[in-house]
Amino acid sequence: MGSLVSVLLLIGVMPCAALPPREDIEWLDVWLPHTNDHDLPQVLLIGDSITRGYGPGVEKALTGRAYVGRLATSKSLGDPALLSEIELILQTNRVDVIHFNNGLHGPKYSEQDYADALPALLAVFKRTAPNARLIWANSTNVLAVRGSGEMTQPRIAERNRLAAAVVTKQGIPIDDLFSVVKDHPEYHLADGVHFTDIGYEKLAAQVAATVSSLLAPADCSDLASLALPGTTLQAQRESPGHFQVPDPSPFVPDLGVLPGFCRVTAQIRAVAGSEIGVEIWLPSAWNRRLLEVGNGGFAGAINYAGLAAAIKQGFVGVSTDDGHRTPASVTPTAAWSIGHAEKIVDFGHRAVHLASVTAKSVTNRYFGEPPDHSYFSGCSDGGREALMSAQRNPDDFDGWAVGAPANAWTSLMSGFVYVSRQVKSLPTPAFSALALETLRQSALSQCDGLDGVKDGIIGEPGACHFNPRQLVCKNAASGGCLSLGQAQVVANIYRGPPAVNGRLIPGYADTVGAEDLWALWLTGPVPAAFTEPSVASFGRAYFAQMVYQQNGRDLSTIPLSKLFADGRRGPGREVDAVDPDLNRVRGAGKKIIQYHGSADAAIPVEYSRRYYRAVQKYLGGDVTDFYRLFIMPGVGHCTGGPGADAINADDAAVPFDADHDVVAALIAWVENGKAPDRIIATHLQVDSSSSPLAARATGKVQFTRPLCVYPKHAAWNGAGSADEASSFACR
Repeated sequence: MGSLVSVLLLIGVMPCAALPPREDIEWLDVWLPHTNDHDLPQVLLIGDSITRGYGPGVEKALTGRAYVGRLATSKSLGDPALLSEIELILQTNRVDVIHFNNGLHGPKYSEQDYADALPALLAVFKRTAPNARLIWANSTNVLAVRGSGEMTQPRIAERNRLAAAVVTKQGIPIDDLFSVVKDHPEYHLADGVHFTDIGYEKLAAQVAATVSSLLAPADCSDLASLALPGTTLQAQRESPGHFQVPDPSPFVPDLGVLPGFCRVTAQIRAVAGSEIGVEIWLPSAWNRRLLEVGNGGFAGAINYAGLAAAIKQGFVGVSTDDGHRTPASVTPTAAWSIGHAEKIVDFGHRAVHLASVTAKSVTNRYFGEPPDHSYFSGCSDGGREALMSAQRNPDDFDGWAVGAPANAWTSLMSGFVYVSRQVKSLPTPAFSALALETLRQSALSQCDGLDGVKDGIIGEPGACHFNPRQLVCKNAASGGCLSLGQAQVVANIYRGPPAVNGRLIPGYADTVGAEDLWALWLTGPVPAAFTEPSVASFGRAYFAQMVYQQNGRDLSTIPLSKLFADGRRGPGREVDAVDPDLNRVRGAGKKIIQYHGSADAAIPVEYSRRYYRAVQKYLGGDVTDFYRLFIMPGVGHCTGGPGADAINADDAAVPFDADHDVVAALIAWVENGKAPDRIIATHLQVDSSSSPLAARATGKVQFTRPLCVYPKHAAWNGAGSADEASSFACR
C-alpha cells in the first residue's frame, strides 16, 4: 500500500483589497490513498463538503477496481488559488479519472464570472493530467438559505446550466447529482445544504456508478465469446506484477512491473493459408487511445516490449506476428514463406491492417466505446509497416510514428547482398574490431568538429570527405591500419553499389565516424551467437527463400540487377512500401512523424530522405503540414550509437510528453494541432551486461540534443553546455 495523505486547513481570511472575494473561513481537504500503487486506476474526486461526505462511500464501492482520493475545498471558480491547489496535486500524482464539481461556494462571484472561469480549470486538467478521463458533476440543490450571502437555489440552477454548456461542448460527460436528491427533502440535514447518511449513500452510489462506467469491466473473459469473422479469441486477466513472456527470447528485455490488464489473444484466418497471430492488451486505466506497435526483421513474434510500454501509458496495446511464428534466433529466416503466398501478403500489409480492425472491435466491446484516436509506432520493419499502413490503409490510424523504415525492402535487400559480396571478397576475417575502431577514430579526428562541437559525433556526415585509403599500410594484419583491399571495400560500403536498373541503392556514407557499428550488420567480427554479419543472412533469406522459394539457393552468380528486378516483380509487390501518394493521409488530417539515425548501419538514412523527397515531389512541395522527418545524428539502427537515441518514454529518465517522446509528440499534433518543430532526444547510460541483444538504459542521462525537422540540423550556440539541448538551435 502506498502513502496515505490527509490535510485539513482552516484559514481565517482577513479583508484585503489585493485578494479575490472569499468566505470568512477557507478550508482545503486532500485525501490521496495508495499514491505509490499503480495496479489500479487512480480516481480523484474534486468538490466541496458534499464531496467530502460521499467520498468514503465511493472509495468503498470501487474497492478492487480503483483507488479513490479527493480534493475538497471552499474556494470557488474564479479564485486563482483554486487552480493552484488543483495543479499542485495533479503535477505530483498520477490521476486516471477526475470527477469534479464546483458551484456551492463563491456567492460573491456572479454566475457569468463562474462560467468564464470554468475553461481555465479545464485547461489545468489538460496541461497537468492530459490522459485523465473527465466527469463533471453538477451541484446538488439547497432547501434553505441561511443568510443573505449564501447561494440560492436559482443561482445553483443557473450555474449548473452554464457549466453544462461548457463541458458538453468539450465532450465531457455530466454526472447529474442534482437529480439524485432534488425530489428527496428527507435526504437533507436541517441546514438544507448537507445530507444525512442515506443522502450521502445515494450520492456515493451515483458517483461510483458513473466513474465505474469509465473503468475497465471487472471480467475480461467474456471477450472470448465476441464473434468476429474468421477469428478465434481467448482472454484472461493478468494480475499486476511481472508478466511471463510466452516465448522467452534474448531480444526481449525485462518488461518491468506492469499494471493489471486484460490480455486477449487472437488467431485470424483471413483466407485459406493465412493465420495471423495478434495480442491486444487492455489496460485497467484507459486513456481512450489505441497504439499498435510494429515488428522487426521478418517479424514472426509478438512485440511484448511494445505492448508493455503501451499499457504503462494507458493505451490499448496491439501487436501482430505478421502471419507466422518463427523460433527466436539471431539468424533471420523467410523459410515460412516457401509455398505460402498468402503469408507473404500477411507479412507485407494484411496482418497490421486486420490487427487494427480486430483490436478496435475488442476495445469497443470491452470499454463500451471505440478509441477516440488510434496510432501506430514501429521501427525497422515496424517503420516499413507504418508507411505501408499509411499508403494502403490510411483509415486504420490517425497518426504514424515511423522509425528507420525498411520500406524500400527489395532495394535494401539488394544492398545487403552487395555489401556481403564486398566483405566476402576479402580474406577471413575481413575486418578486426581494431580495424573498425581505427576507421572510426580517423574519421572523427578529421570531421568531428565540423558541426562546431567535438563530442564523438559527426553531426553533418555529408560535409565529411573522409578517404579510407589514407589508412593503407603494409602491415594491415595488425589492425591499426588497412590493406588496399580493405580500404577499397570500405569506400564501396560508403558509396553503395552502382546504379541497378537505373536506380541507385544507397550506401552507408552517413555512418562515417561510427564504423564500430558495422561489426554486427556489415563486416564482422560478430558476437559469439552469430555466424555471419546480419546483412548476409537477411539478403539470403529474402532472395533465396521469399523471392526464389528455395532453401539453399546459390545467389553468388545472379547479377544484382536481376535480384532487384525479380524481387520487385515478386514479393516486392506486397512488401515494398514506396508509394509517395499520401493524399488520403493529408486529406483526412492525419499525421506522420518519421525519424532515422544517421549512423544506422542496417538501413541507410538516405532511404528516409529519399522517400520524404519523393513525397514532396509527388504532392508538389512542402509537406510539413502533415509529414515531418527528423534525422538523429550519431544514432544507430533504431537505437544505440554515440548520439542521443532515446525518444520513447523511459520509466526513469525520459518523460512521456510532446517534447521528449515521439508518440506523445504525434498525439499533440493530431489532437491539439501542435506540430513538432523539434524533439528532445536523450542519451542514456546503457547497461548491456545481462544481454548485449537487449541492453537496457540505466536511467542516467548523459546528454540531450534537439532533433530538427529535416532539412534543418541542430547547431551549437557556442556558449552553453554541449550536454544540454537548450544550447542548440535548429538551423
